[in-house]
Amino acid sequence: METPFPLFHAAYPPSGTREAYDPLRHDATAAKVPEALATEWRNFGFGAYGKGLLWTVAPDRPFLNTNDWPQLDGTGIEVVRTAFASVCLWHNERFLWLNVHTGKATPFNPRIDIMFDSTLIETNFRKSVLLEPLFQKAVGRFGNLGPDECFGFAPLPALGGAMDEEYIFKTQMREYVGLVGHALG
Repeated sequence: METPFPLFHAAYPPSGTREAYDPLRHDATAAKVPEALATEWRNFGFGAYGKGLLWTVAPDRPFLNTNDWPQLDGTGIEVVRTAFASVCLWHNERFLWLNVHTGKATPFNPRIDIMFDSTLIETNFRKSVLLEPLFQKAVGRFGNLGPDECFGFAPLPALGGAMDEEYIFKTQMREYVGLVGHALG
């Protein structure tokens, strides 16, 4: 299958079990995102990339409850989530990156080619935002993530904890982002 994001795929090959794109469930949302993203969903479905460092999110099963995150107005579509629970949304015709550990929502360039074939694969972004070095250590310690799991930190960074190897644990994504959202709220 062909991808609209060859550099992204080279950096993060699709991996693990994938959920297939279902036109009945996903077409309405696919019409609201850039066509290249809809093409990626149709061709590769939803699931892990780069052995679980990044994941595409099925639009009918979002992880964030917008009531927990005042930065969100409920109109964003979750596009990508990280192994450490941060989420990239398509929101108001641009990308919005929600760092769940700080509660900071950062807008990004609306060009999808820049997001997937530049920003997400850039070395410093991989290290400081995606936490790739910590991801490698966490996988070595806890094993691969399942589709509804993430790595978290305890104590929560939002409550003064550190984003260090010794504080990592494996948990359910929805529960973790809900807990962090309440702690920040």
